Amino acid sequence: MGAPNPTAPQLGDTIRELREQRELSLEDLAGLAEIHTTTLSKIERGITNPQWESVRSLADAFEIDSSALLRLAETMTRATAKSAT
Repeated sequence: MGAPNPTAPQLGDTIRELREQRELSLEDLAGLAEIHTTTLSKIERGITNPQWESVRSLADAFEIDSSALLRLAETMTRATAKSAT
């Protein structure tokens, strides 16, 4: 069985956690990632999955690889799945 894919809520939660750990406001991160604050807010709230370009921009803003950002979200997805069982 393959690893679960992160959904919008887990990816958004991961991005919010990283933003808060780095003590960045929503506006700060949106500016660093060059995406609109409203778009970032929707991503963090799990309303929408980001486009690939946004994932890369957010990862760059956090100074990590996009693959690392997705791995963090996958880890959160696994933890959520385990807690549901």
